Amino acid sequence: MKIVFSRKGSDSGIGRIPSPIFPDGTFFSLPLLATSDKSNNKFDDLTFDGHPIGKVVRDLSKRKIEPTQRIHFDPDLNPSLLPRLPGWRPIFGPAVNSRAHLLNQGVSVGDIVLFFGWFRQVEHGARSDTCLTTFLAGCRSPRFFRPGHR
Repeated sequence: MKIVFSRKGSDSGIGRIPSPIFPDGTFFSLPLLATSDKSNNKFDDLTFDGHPIGKVVRDLSKRKIEPTQRIHFDPDLNPSLLPRLPGWRPIFGPAVNSRAHLLNQGVSVGDIVLFFGWFRQVEHGARSDTCLTTFLAGCRSPRFFRPGHR
C-alpha cells in the first residue's frame, strides 16, 4: 500500500490566501481559482456552515479576489456545497500531468491519498494571524472535518 500526500486548496502560491478556520472550529478548504472559462461555479455560489464563501474570500484577500471569480474543485468532496444531481459522488481528479505521475509511481486502487492545505483562524470583523495550520484529511472519508473529530 502506498500513501500519497496531495496539496489542495488555495495556498501561498495558488490563490495566495489561506483557507479559513472559523471561530466554531470548522474549516473550509477554498477551491482553486479557475484557469479557464469552463467552470460555471463562483465563490459567490458557495455557503459553508452559514458562512458566505464569496464574502470570506473577498475579506481574506483584501479585495484582491472577488466573489464572482470562477473556481475549480479538486477534489470535489462536499455534497452540500452546490445543488447535485442524483447519484453524485465525490471525486479526486488530478490534472493530466499529475495523473500520469501517479500512475507512473504505481499508485492504484487501495492506496491512500492524504490531502493537506494552508489554513488560518479567522474572526468575524477582524483579522487573526494567530494560527497557521496544516491539516491532513484522508480521501476515504469524503467530508469536511472539525479539528479533533473523525
